Amino acid sequence: RMIECHLEVDPKGYITSMFVLSAITLPVDLFGVYCIVKKSPPIMKEYSRFLLIYQICATVTDTWTNLLFIPIAFLPFPIVYHAGLFFSRTDISYSYFFITWLCLIVTTMGSVVQLFIFRWQAMLMKDHVLRLNKKLIYAICFAFFFLFNGAVIAAGSTMPNRIEELKPVYIQNYSCIAEMVNFRGVQYFNLGDYRRLFFVTTVGATVVVTTALFLVYLTSRSLQTKNVSQKTVDMQRRYQISLILQVVIPIFVVIAPGCAVMMFGAWSDINVSISYISQIQVATNVVLSLISCHGLFGTVIMVLVNQPYRRFASDCVRACMSICMRTKLTEMELRRRRSSQVRDARLSSLAANN
Repeated sequence: RMIECHLEVDPKGYITSMFVLSAITLPVDLFGVYCIVKKSPPIMKEYSRFLLIYQICATVTDTWTNLLFIPIAFLPFPIVYHAGLFFSRTDISYSYFFITWLCLIVTTMGSVVQLFIFRWQAMLMKDHVLRLNKKLIYAICFAFFFLFNGAVIAAGSTMPNRIEELKPVYIQNYSCIAEMVNFRGVQYFNLGDYRRLFFVTTVGATVVVTTALFLVYLTSRSLQTKNVSQKTVDMQRRYQISLILQVVIPIFVVIAPGCAVMMFGAWSDINVSISYISQIQVATNVVLSLISCHGLFGTVIMVLVNQPYRRFASDCVRACMSICMRTKLTEMELRRRRSSQVRDARLSSLAANN
């Protein structure tokens, strides 16, 4: 007996909102890249390199999510397709674009770890036992990169599209899946493979959050034990707070809800969740939209908490307002001249008639 359910097979509102978000996030993210490259003071030179890596990763992830890829997942069913600019509605044997998206997410999360490692190391005295060589720091960062991405690729490479095997089963048992019988590019996965991929990604996110919090603790402890002036401690504490605001807040606002929804959707029983299938789809779309704004949130906070970037942004806003005001005044002057010319012409015409 077929189970009745309803899914929005082609969520046009969600897809349109993603394209609109891409028009907002990409310019803002690129503005953040420009600020780091051109407006970082010499004192931030080394730190700005790590910050630039994070900003580029966040920019690419945002653009891939809300413009090039646009994932559409029908949780709790292990069924997905993508509606972005890259090969949408195309039948492929493996979910290469989905794996690429998860790799971009875990790479961005890994760049968060390297930011906190650098900040922690900057707080330690040169003769401190935990002070690491720069080459070792780079090696740790590369290790995080290969570990996270290797785990995702390994889990994804064992997850082929089982459309021929699973599509008839789902179409026969669920009316909402039967609605997409003629849809191209839809991918059907084994539930166990699907869960394994989400589990690996969530473990990576958990490692990042735990490591970041631990490094925040170590840095705060270093500030308390470091034999420097109070002025230096206050300055370093401001740097630490700005980093926490810039990186940790977007993680908890975006990545944590994303992992929670994905894990819930992947592990919930289909027959139990079927009554809430529409609500789950809406929640999934909202969370995916938030994930696509991760770089936007990070850029806005970065500009607000770093004085050189904030000053440059203020100058840009003032310059734009000045241009708009000059344009408006010019238009008003042109209208005034035209009306004056029309009035003079009418007076000349009246004088000629008299």
